[in-house]
Amino acid sequence: MKAVFSIIPILVMVSLSGCGGSNSNSDNQSGNQNQSLSFPSDYGKSPAGTLRPEETGLVYNQEAIVPPQCYTKHEAVHNPCMTCHQSYTFGSRPNYMDDAALQAEYSFSEIGVTNHWQNLFEDRSEAVAQISDQEVIDYIYTDNYTTLIEQLQSEPWDGPVPAIENLHLGAGAFDQLGFALDGSHWVAFNYKPLPSTFWPTNGSTDDVMIRLPAEFREQSCNGSGYSRDTYIANLAIVEAAIQDLQQISLPPVDENSFCTDLNGDGQLGVIEEIQRPDFYVGNASAVSVTPMLYPEETEFLHTVRYVGLAEDMSITIPARMKEVRYMRKHTFYPAPALLSQYGNEKQEKLDGNLPNFVSRGDSGLDNGFGWQVLGFIEAAEGHLRKQSEEETLFCMGCHTSIGSTIDQTFAFP
Repeated sequence: MKAVFSIIPILVMVSLSGCGGSNSNSDNQSGNQNQSLSFPSDYGKSPAGTLRPEETGLVYNQEAIVPPQCYTKHEAVHNPCMTCHQSYTFGSRPNYMDDAALQAEYSFSEIGVTNHWQNLFEDRSEAVAQISDQEVIDYIYTDNYTTLIEQLQSEPWDGPVPAIENLHLGAGAFDQLGFALDGSHWVAFNYKPLPSTFWPTNGSTDDVMIRLPAEFREQSCNGSGYSRDTYIANLAIVEAAIQDLQQISLPPVDENSFCTDLNGDGQLGVIEEIQRPDFYVGNASAVSVTPMLYPEETEFLHTVRYVGLAEDMSITIPARMKEVRYMRKHTFYPAPALLSQYGNEKQEKLDGNLPNFVSRGDSGLDNGFGWQVLGFIEAAEGHLRKQSEEETLFCMGCHTSIGSTIDQTFAFP
């Protein structure tokens, strides 16, 4: 549960130093380039723009849930498909998609057989050449997240407001354990980056935060109200549940905050390891711990950013965001119900039905597995706006019915 923000940049810096460490000419060129660039001492704010896209009702790509990666020319050598499509022993986890066969076959609908992502084949070389390095620096040093949150709070908006004060600062918005400094109870965490477009090698950096419902943050004995120790303990229990571990370490917490012996030593005290219990603690003590499923009302906040550059040419997490993604688990479905829903998903595919999701307006799309999915994307003018329904379909394929997810998510495991 430590802050996640340093993980990806470190990977990039290692790669860059490994590639260029022996090339003095390259170093000199970087130094000369650095002297000609001006790095802002503070972040400017992006101007506001239209919050919602125009929904015409026309859909260009009815199979937008199939991402561009699914059209990779693997040449019978590479297997990027295994990232998303996996199978496990039946009953070993509540993901029953069992779609590893898609690693070896193109099982598309008639519409999906055609790659509709034509924007990926556009040659933008001339347009990119017209953008100066200084324009790039000025652009990524601009905060468009705060502008978005201010718009959501001041304009008519019926959906969630995924606000963390100073989130554009990255690690500066969190303490050493990853807790948001603004008291919003969002927690940044370390995670294994999924092979995807979010990697710095593909032009992006990202971070992910989790927030559990209020009762998971409140003590049930020795007083009432917010308890950091209770919250840490419940976050550790969630982690153990999602990874299906019987025991797990955590930052030091006092069991007297929630009056539960979590390490099994028969007494209450300060602990740094727990045995996974059958129930959560504190005011959430009536909620059962279910392997590989999050509690109801769990929230995730995910930002996708550019690759930042500091004055010393080190790689950083920049202020400007490409996307802000939000998920909330509005309904908890036990494993038998999920088995039925996965069965329905497979039958619809066999019947040749195109994907269909219920729109919740400003709250995004419902994936049918208990989660609402909402996204904001960078508009052409640079501000963040709500994604169109077709743009949100791009998120739904991976956060609905592929075999590699745990409870329709990627990061926390």
